[in-house]
Amino acid sequence: MKPTGLAAALFAAALMMAAPATASDKFDGAWALYIFGDQGVCAVGYRVPIKIDRRLISYNGRTVNPSMVVISDSGLVAIRVNGGAYVVTGNGELSSQSGSGKWAAPTFHCSGRWRAERQ
Repeated sequence: MKPTGLAAALFAAALMMAAPATASDKFDGAWALYIFGDQGVCAVGYRVPIKIDRRLISYNGRTVNPSMVVISDSGLVAIRVNGGAYVVTGNGELSSQSGSGKWAAPTFHCSGRWRAERQ
């Protein structure tokens, strides 16, 4: 895997970490998460099916560590995936039907955007 692909993979890895639960609301349900890298070495694209339940994200039956992806009451999204020397950060906004934002992996000089759609 190219190093820049690893950055996007680290971002997606947040979807595979286990953790405990929190509060319930309008974001609950099945979503499609699209992760895109910018042009050049960062040019990647992934579609990841996720589920949001009480503001916790799960992928493939596993809950994401709530410290990696936080969804506020108003729908603001904060992302911080720490893979040791590799850190991916991001932010954006989620509504009851869709959302979008940006991510960056400074170690790889890589950035991109994400989009989510309720299924």
